[in-house]
Amino acid sequence: MPMQAIADDSGCKGQGPVIVIAGLIGRSEWWANLSDQWAACLCAAPSIDYFKMHEAAQYKGQFAGFTGTARNDKVAALTRIMNAQPFVALHVTVDLASHQAVFGPAPKKTPSKKHHSKRFRRAEAVSFNPYFYAYNSFISSACFHLWDMGERERFDFIVDKHPSLGPATKSWYPAVRTVMMEPMRSIMP
Repeated sequence: MPMQAIADDSGCKGQGPVIVIAGLIGRSEWWANLSDQWAACLCAAPSIDYFKMHEAAQYKGQFAGFTGTARNDKVAALTRIMNAQPFVALHVTVDLASHQAVFGPAPKKTPSKKHHSKRFRRAEAVSFNPYFYAYNSFISSACFHLWDMGERERFDFIVDKHPSLGPATKSWYPAVRTVMMEPMRSIMP
């Protein structure tokens, strides 16, 4: 894939007032370069196996035992590597209170009906979930941005798995693709 969008989500009902899906868009060779430099930085003393910001902020996990200076230096080095690539940053934020005011609460689980399969009920529930809108808005926004940049090839979209909503959101994706206007639909993942 010539272009790749890599994103992660943060927040959900009960964790804060918003859900955010944020990520970077760039050429696959930029990602390869970032990956090589990132791995080297992780291995540099004091080494860590992976980076999670909440562990750095709380001196836990990989950052347990780090001094403030060592932690700040490691985070700064990783930040410089990230900023050295010409990525485009993109984020979608869904205000949970506004979402509920517009769409109402998710439908209550109802007893199984013969004409409603388990898969349909799961898909119906996700269609009211703000994560669903954030996820699909991110893909649409990436699509519009890439089209405006002159990209005409399909791009790759990589996001962490969302255990409870991921499968149903994925099952809706073909329908979401059909409502995207042409010609942008041709470059959607």
